[in-house]
Amino acid sequence: MPETVRRGYAPGDAREFGEKALPLLRRAQRDIFYLVSRGYALERAVTFVGDRFQFSARQRMALARATCSRGSLLGRRRRECGGDLAGKTLLVDGFNLIIPLEIALSRSTLILCMDGAVRD
Repeated sequence: MPETVRRGYAPGDAREFGEKALPLLRRAQRDIFYLVSRGYALERAVTFVGDRFQFSARQRMALARATCSRGSLLGRRRRECGGDLAGKTLLVDGFNLIIPLEIALSRSTLILCMDGAVRD
């Protein structure tokens, strides 16, 4: 019988990203956002805040992927495509679509980031 593979799955995800952990992760994200918006390097801000909350390496990586500075966030929003794409060519990076889809279908952890993107 073939072995079921869950891309992106880690055994501790239910605990580290479950309902009890989410309020603390959101609070930490606000702290990181504050620091990086004031010029601190993302990696150092994540380390500082992650140490304070005693987060695992996986939680820290998720926070780093989900958080950006106010300037970066505004820049990303300016570059978003408008709603009317009818008749226009839109290039989609299939790899960046397939992997999160596979992760979602295997019920592994996906992160809704502050810029609206869904990342693994």
